[in-house]
Amino acid sequence: MSIYLSLLSAMENENTQNIIVITNFIAAVYKILDSKTNPFQNTVMPLAFKIKSFLNRDNRSAIHFWYCPKKANWPQHKLVNDEIKVTSDIPTCPSKNSYLFSKKKEYDDVLEK
Repeated sequence: MSIYLSLLSAMENENTQNIIVITNFIAAVYKILDSKTNPFQNTVMPLAFKIKSFLNRDNRSAIHFWYCPKKANWPQHKLVNDEIKVTSDIPTCPSKNSYLFSKKKEYDDVLEK
């Protein structure tokens, strides 16, 4: 979700030409960019249209995804990771509304029976 929201935010800025996403969870990038039918489809399609619009805005527009494993001990990764863990912000999309939480609850309910 953080990659998704960050991309949307960066693409809304008219002066942005080059976006670099550095992540230790590259599988998340594949999930949000996967056009196949999946539980995240409602999230993926609007993002795909925004990305297309962003890339068509200027021939210099680009989005790069860099994988940085946690074990690389990159100082910026630690800084962001620590900040996220202590933040008091209210999430835009609470986890109870997420697909994964719903599936977990569904499985927990089945196991209880």
